[in-house]
Amino acid sequence: SLGDRSPQIIEAGADSSELGGTSVVVPAATGLGVAPKAMPLKRKLFRCGLVTAILFVSLSIPNLGVLIDLIGAVSGSLLAIIIPSTIDLKCRRPAETPLVRNANKSFIVIGVVFGVWGTALAVDRAIAEFSGEQKRRC
Repeated sequence: SLGDRSPQIIEAGADSSELGGTSVVVPAATGLGVAPKAMPLKRKLFRCGLVTAILFVSLSIPNLGVLIDLIGAVSGSLLAIIIPSTIDLKCRRPAETPLVRNANKSFIVIGVVFGVWGTALAVDRAIAEFSGEQKRRC
C-alpha cells in the first residue's frame, strides 16, 4: 500500500509544489481526467449527413468489389512503391550512392507500370460488370 503517497495526475504546466507524494505529469493535450465536452449540434448533423450519404452511395453500387479493385490499383502502387521511393530520392543527402538513386528510380518505374496495369484491369472489370458482360477470369 502506498498510503498517502499514491500517484496523482497533474497537467503539464500546473503548479505541483503543494502536491505531496508522487505525481505523474501528463501533457495537457491528452485530456486525461477531463470530461468530454458535448458535441455541438452542427457537428452532429454533419456527421449524420455524412453517414447517410455514405449509406446511399454504398447501396447504389451493385458490386462494391469493382470499386475496391479500382481504388486499390491506384492507391496501392502509389502508397507502397511510388511515393516512398520519390520521397527517398528527393530528401536524401547529395552524398547518396548511385546504386540507391538508381534503385529508387527503378522502383518508381516499376510502380507506375504495375499501377497502370492494375488500373487498366480494374477499369476493364468495371466496364464488363456494369455493361452486363460476363468475361472469363484469368
